[in-house]
Amino acid sequence: MKLTVWDTAGIMRYKPEYTCLLKIVATIVIVYDCTHEYSFVRLKKFMKELREDEDPRAIKLLVANKVGEGEEKVKRKRGYMFAKEYGMKFFEISPKDDAVVEKLLYGQGNYR
Repeated sequence: MKLTVWDTAGIMRYKPEYTCLLKIVATIVIVYDCTHEYSFVRLKKFMKELREDEDPRAIKLLVANKVGEGEEKVKRKRGYMFAKEYGMKFFEISPKDDAVVEKLLYGQGNYR
């Protein structure tokens, strides 16, 4: 298995690169910060752009990051409902967990 991670942080200068990659990837992981509302609000625009370029067979995961790290501005139910609306699996993770990447990749995270 080959794993390539692109952290574009939504920056438009990376759009040409990730547009090409979206056509060939098997899994797309979209992460938002549940302690910042704006991080979640931007997802709708991003999903619109993603649908234009993605391979529809790609598995999509929506990940709420920083769970338990402070006041959660975006509650679990909102994240779950957004994921459901876009046909995505929903996970919650905390950066305090040393095995967070392994849990996410092997489906052992807090999946809804």
